Amino acid sequence: MIRRMPGLSEMEIRREELTAIRQNAQGLNIETNSRQRTLGVPSTLEEFDEVLARLSEWMTPSELQQARWRNSAYLLHSVIVVELGLFIVFFLSTRSWLLVSSGIPLFGGVFWCMVSVQRSDHWAPKMKRKMWFVLLPLMAIAFRLVEAILNWR
Repeated sequence: MIRRMPGLSEMEIRREELTAIRQNAQGLNIETNSRQRTLGVPSTLEEFDEVLARLSEWMTPSELQQARWRNSAYLLHSVIVVELGLFIVFFLSTRSWLLVSSGIPLFGGVFWCMVSVQRSDHWAPKMKRKMWFVLLPLMAIAFRLVEAILNWR
């Protein structure tokens, strides 16, 4: 199976790499030993029934039971809201304890996102190169954190 999408790197999963096929209302998750090499096939795809029939020849799909909060749309929106809130508090506050308590999780979250994109096989090399610009706000956060700690009030 090969995934070709504009803006993403091409990914091929061979039959012998396949460890599980999980199906839910949104579509299929094709899993391998590596979490980085997992493909999603949306149920809205025109050829979804053909893909499902073909993959069923390789392995029987199992039902995917996933907690509602772990649905990628909910998780993505909540992470964005939390990071945006931390960003606003961090850059508008003047108290050192507030800067440190919002800056450390903000720095950790942004750094984790950058590392996740760099390690992922799902992103195109061009996008990975652009992610290095995230170092600029990370440096601004780090400098402001150091300043807040040195000038504690």
